[in-house]
Amino acid sequence: MRNNQRFCVYLLYDQKRRFLLQLRSKSRKFLPHYWCFFGGRVHDNETPYESLKRKAIAELNYDVKNAKYVLSTSFDHVDFRSILHIFVEEYAHQSNIKLKDGENWGWFNVSQLDTIKMQTHDRALVLYIDEWLKNQRERDVSAIMLYNNEDRILLQQREDTRQFLPGYWSFFGGGLDPEENSYDALLRETKEELDYHPMNPRLILKTSIQHEKTKANLSIYLDHCTNPASLKLQEGKNWGWFTMDEVEKLKMLPSDKYILSYIFEHLARKRELKKDTTTAPKTRKKEKLGGFFLDPYSPEWEKDEKAWI
Repeated sequence: MRNNQRFCVYLLYDQKRRFLLQLRSKSRKFLPHYWCFFGGRVHDNETPYESLKRKAIAELNYDVKNAKYVLSTSFDHVDFRSILHIFVEEYAHQSNIKLKDGENWGWFNVSQLDTIKMQTHDRALVLYIDEWLKNQRERDVSAIMLYNNEDRILLQQREDTRQFLPGYWSFFGGGLDPEENSYDALLRETKEELDYHPMNPRLILKTSIQHEKTKANLSIYLDHCTNPASLKLQEGKNWGWFTMDEVEKLKMLPSDKYILSYIFEHLARKRELKKDTTTAPKTRKKEKLGGFFLDPYSPEWEKDEKAWI
């Protein structure tokens, strides 16, 4: 009878769904110079998750934040059976990782796996996890709508190399890091993507958008940019200031265009009220967008953005 040996395996992946693998040294007796997973033996006195946290620190100086259990599987070797407990976590650059075990490391998407020396069942396991992530994709996202003095809104075009919506026009912003709220994420993403600090961002909409197998829980902020020359495009293929008529011609998700139509209505209404402070607010039936109600003429917008949190 083979002895059972327990192992924890953890795969970090980035926003482009590339997986971090390590290259074993040539001096290793077992699978020398093969690409494999980070992880290791589970001690008798610890759970697989406790082993995961220990090995992540030992191998990458990485503090596990939100690892998700995927599955357990086993492989038979000559004199023992390895039982693998597999975890994944999105690496959001909240800490600097350092290679402390192995000869090398690298980020790989599934199309690159055939180009590296790797066990067949390990390669198949990465393909399985990639498919699992496609079905589990749900992210909390914070987005910024910057508008200029002409009420044009700033949008970015995604790189053609992105796995998700390559070449599409979208909002500036991104996913929340673990234990981060939408406002802090907004400030961080705006700094990373535009080298800009919003002056007075107001939360005007929370909604969920489903695209194929990806669900985005959006927190959308609006801010007036009085000095567009101070912005720097640091992420994305292109950018531009657009009216709603111009947005209609862009390669963009219909749901994003729908959101923008409300934002432009809100800006137009604000401009009308500035011209005539005696104008009575229009009444309009609230419409439902992705599970949340939005009324672009609500006086709550002018009072306190927390009403929409």
